[in-house]
Amino acid sequence: MMGYWANFAKDGNPGNGEQAALPIWKPWSATEPSLMVFDTAAGGGIRLSADRMSIADVKQRLRNDRKIEDGYPRCQLYVQLFYLGLSTDYWDETEYNDWGCGAYPREQFHAVY
Repeated sequence: MMGYWANFAKDGNPGNGEQAALPIWKPWSATEPSLMVFDTAAGGGIRLSADRMSIADVKQRLRNDRKIEDGYPRCQLYVQLFYLGLSTDYWDETEYNDWGCGAYPREQFHAVY
């Protein structure tokens, strides 16, 4: 992953992370695999995947992720992803409150840069 990031920082193109054996990380495409998966060799290794995920899928995964504690951390991620992110189109005040986040006003969270 570091090689890909370094290449991207250097010239705006992650390429293959300057390792010929790795796949080239291509720009997003509606028809070609474009999701880069960083996995162990046992899990399939580093590869491009054609998997697609909707906003509803992301929200469901966030809500069900057992590695994220309930309350503050989950609510903070919801705000950062769906309110402070690129667009507020996916912000849902009712959903936020239904998740038990009413105790955490969105104004208390800040964008991550």
